[in-house]
Amino acid sequence: MLKIYINTKTPLGFSENWLKDMAKKVFGLLKKEEDYEFEINIINPKQIRGVNKKFRDKDKATTILSFVSSEIKDKFIEAPSKYKYLGEIFLCPEEIEKQAKEIKISTKKQVTRILAHGILHLLEYGHDTDKRTREMEEIEEKISDALNIK
Repeated sequence: MLKIYINTKTPLGFSENWLKDMAKKVFGLLKKEEDYEFEINIINPKQIRGVNKKFRDKDKATTILSFVSSEIKDKFIEAPSKYKYLGEIFLCPEEIEKQAKEIKISTKKQVTRILAHGILHLLEYGHDTDKRTREMEEIEEKISDALNIK
């Protein structure tokens, strides 16, 4: 089972249920059947820029930031749960929409791609080496193709 908490601080442009459904489909395609939970925070460019600056020392807005629970576990106290807490994803719909226009695809398709990327990070995939980058990109492409979002 999968628990997803969505915190909306800025207009999303589509329903929270659609976003949850896409996340569940990504987990299904990854064949992840464990009990997981994570948060998706929907924030504006100014907010994501602040988070990016504070935690990554990059003073710019971005489409997504992911924080794996193992990186943040000392920052809060976890309540006992049967679910494995994966971490938090921060999405910026305005930046995603801007990027979608630049690469000439629908916003929903780009949200799906970005969401899959963030989920892979929560599952501790990364792009810190060429090999891991290729692996992650191949998985993202398979997910995108399977979901066939227009």
